[in-house]
Amino acid sequence: METNTRTDLSGIDPTTDAPSRLRAVLFAIGVTVGAALYVPLVVGSAAELWALLGNDGFLVPFAVGGTLATISLGAMAYYYVRYTSLAVPVRLPTRRDLAWVVVGIVVPLAVQIGLIVVGSRFGVQPVGGGIDAAAAADPVLVYSLALVSALFLIGPVEELLYRGVVQGRLRQSFGPVAAIGLTSLGFAAGHVATLVWGGGDPFTLGFGLSLLAIASGSVVLGVVYERTGSLVPAILAHSLFNGLLLALALATVL
Repeated sequence: METNTRTDLSGIDPTTDAPSRLRAVLFAIGVTVGAALYVPLVVGSAAELWALLGNDGFLVPFAVGGTLATISLGAMAYYYVRYTSLAVPVRLPTRRDLAWVVVGIVVPLAVQIGLIVVGSRFGVQPVGGGIDAAAAADPVLVYSLALVSALFLIGPVEELLYRGVVQGRLRQSFGPVAAIGLTSLGFAAGHVATLVWGGGDPFTLGFGLSLLAIASGSVVLGVVYERTGSLVPAILAHSLFNGLLLALALATVL
């Protein structure tokens, strides 16, 4: 993984041909679908093992399985970057980078609020995620653990996987605009399972509204990555945004 200050991530490889672009798309689909299926598989396996051991409840297997799945996905993404030619620049953030971090928090928050307001006019509300469902058992504990995980695990891993690997691979063939759009579609699709765990019905407008909020947030994070030329601002924005939402949820149950 690069640690230089290179900020030019916008160029398309001039040698890219149609088969290379097809391989890039298939790679992105494979990573996205694989991640979307892998996490439920690990969590489901943890739940089965937990039940076989004579225990009840979904909180422990959800937490343990989700953590193991996230760590292993991060490890796979790291080793992919390490042993391929894909550039994923990282560096200490500059003042300009920190300004983009603020953008990466404020804009998705404004979009999410706007979608809630618009949806409420038509009687449609976004659905909650798996964390909200798990929190029913012990909201203070769950939101506290989720807050720590969002700040130090989920944000970094998802940014490395989606922005670093998927968006980076697509950028090589299609340039940044198409890469951001395609990655954001995959990012939203990767969150379908957690919305279903939260009790959401995939065939409702509320479910679609939640996916739209996730996809729009991904677009902003993709822009932050491209404009700063470093993965760190996107990680900070993602982690702090999720942390802010979880902190607000935690405050409501204290």
